[in-house]
Amino acid sequence: MNSEINLPGNLYDYYRSNPSLFGEKIFVAKKIFYSIGLLACIILLMFPSIISVYPWVIRIFLISGAVYFSYRVFIGEKTFFNKVTGGVIKPLMVKKIDVDRIGEKDLIETFINKDFEKIVFLTEAKKKAVQLCIHEDRKGKVFYCQLVKYFSSSGFRALTDVVILKGAVYHKYEPVIRSIG
Repeated sequence: MNSEINLPGNLYDYYRSNPSLFGEKIFVAKKIFYSIGLLACIILLMFPSIISVYPWVIRIFLISGAVYFSYRVFIGEKTFFNKVTGGVIKPLMVKKIDVDRIGEKDLIETFINKDFEKIVFLTEAKKKAVQLCIHEDRKGKVFYCQLVKYFSSSGFRALTDVVILKGAVYHKYEPVIRSIG
C-alpha cells in the first residue's frame, strides 16, 4: 500500500486488501502438468545418455525448460477471481502515457472523470511514464482501472484509487477501453 495517501500500490494490492470481494485461484491441473515437465527436465539433465544427439544443445534446452517450468510451478499459476460474480480477473491492457504532453494533474483529472475517449488519443511513452492499468472480469462485466507511476527503475506507486466500471457503465465504456490497447 502507498502509505502517503493510502492507495493500493497496484491492482493486485487492491484485490489482496479486499478478501471479502476477491480470492486467489490456484490451477492445480496446470501445476501438476508443469511439475511433470520440471521433473522430466531434471531427470534428463541427470541422465544425459537418454538423449545422445547434440548433448550440449539438449542440455541448454533442458536447463531453459527447467527454469520455465519452475517459474510456472512456483509462481505463475495463480489468478484472482471475483467472489461475487465468480469471474476470473485478467489483465486486459497497460498503456504507458507520455505525461509531458498532458501533465500529470490533468491526466489524473481526466482519469477520475472517466474521460477514456481522451485517454485513447494520448501519446504513448517508451520510458518512465504513467501507466493506465486495466483488468477485466468478463463474466461479471467489470473493469478495474488504475493509474500508476514509475518513481525508480523498478518501483512504482499508485496515482489514483482503483476505478471500477460495472453494469451500464461497463457497457458504456467497453468499446472505448478496448480501443485504448
